[in-house]
Amino acid sequence: MSLPRAQLWSVTAAAEVCSRLQQPNIDILSRTELANLLWTSLREALQQAGRSDSLSFGEDEEGRRRVSQRSLAHSKILGIAALPLYCGLYGKNREKLVAEQEYAYGDDVMFGFLDSIGVWSVYDLWVRNDGLVVIADSPCYTWSAPPDSPYDVSKRPWYVQGLAAADATSAEYSDPVTGERIGSVVHRFGDESETVVIAGTWVLD
Repeated sequence: MSLPRAQLWSVTAAAEVCSRLQQPNIDILSRTELANLLWTSLREALQQAGRSDSLSFGEDEEGRRRVSQRSLAHSKILGIAALPLYCGLYGKNREKLVAEQEYAYGDDVMFGFLDSIGVWSVYDLWVRNDGLVVIADSPCYTWSAPPDSPYDVSKRPWYVQGLAAADATSAEYSDPVTGERIGSVVHRFGDESETVVIAGTWVLD
C-alpha cells in the first residue's frame, strides 16, 4: 500500500516517538507524560513536514487552550501500544462524546487510554503556556467491551503488521467503529520489543 503524500508526516512522527521513548514499558509513565511524549513528537513531525498549520488553537469557556486538527487524520493521530496498554492522540467529536455519549471522530484533539482491564477512556486535552499539554483528571467518555468479545490490541491488524515489520511500514485494516478501510504508518520500537507506534489514519479508496 502506497503512502499518500499528505500523510508523509506520519513516518516522521512514528520515528520521533521511538527516538524519545527510553524503554518499551510505558506503564511507568503517567498519562500526562504519555500525552506529552506523543504531543511533542507530533509537533516536531508536523514542523519538519511544513504542516504545523494542520493544528489550530482556541480557548474554551474557562480560558484553556484546546487543539483542533485540520484534515490531519481520520481518527488516530499518533499512538503507542505496549501490551496490555494502549494510548493515543485522536481526532474526536467532543460534543457528541460529552453531550450524547456517542463515540464519534472529528476535529477535536483528545487523549485516549486503554487500561490493563480493557476500559477505553477519552480525556480532554489542553495546551499550557509552555507548549506542553495537560489532560483532565477524569475522562469525559469511557467504554468497555462486552465480556464475550474483549477488545484485544494484540489482535488488531495494524499491531500485528507493525510487530512483524523490521522498520516503519504502512498497515491496512478496518476501523472498528465506522468499518471503513483505513491505513496507518506502524513502527516497532526496537528489535526485540513488542511495543508498536502507530501514526496517522487515512481512508483508503
